[in-house]
Amino acid sequence: MDQILKNLNDPSWWFTGVFFVLVGILLTKLLFNWLPNVFRSISSKIPAYGNLLSRRLKLRMLKAVKRNRQHEVRVNWAIARYWSIATVAILYMFFAMIMFLVYPKQEVAGIKHQLVPLMLFVPMYFLQFFAILEKKITLRIIKGHIQWKKRITKSSSKDALTRAA
Repeated sequence: MDQILKNLNDPSWWFTGVFFVLVGILLTKLLFNWLPNVFRSISSKIPAYGNLLSRRLKLRMLKAVKRNRQHEVRVNWAIARYWSIATVAILYMFFAMIMFLVYPKQEVAGIKHQLVPLMLFVPMYFLQFFAILEKKITLRIIKGHIQWKKRITKSSSKDALTRAA
């Protein structure tokens, strides 16, 4: 109780309390006026970059389908490429998890030393994204190859019927 009375009589205690309350009010006012403008400017640019990336990925996929759909060996090569990328991604994920569990925990060390093992997982996300992209391309190539085979057999059966008649 004596300490509370002593603090109430001390002007530095009042200054500290009032100062941080005012700073908190000003910072929140500044942030809530500034952040919506930043979000608005960033969100207006995201669709353009998203559309550009989507168009490039679709173009890459269509070019791969066009190049590979007629050749059975290239279709098998695309399948093998997908499975090799997926296997590498799974193996990396497994070893990154093992390294994360084995990495010595340093409670007294700073945040920088605690984030080091988490940085192992950044390449894993890129590998997973690449594997998913390759899977989509491979499935489209397989589908294109099946359609190409059906097209050849349909047209060749029609040619055989016209020749027989």
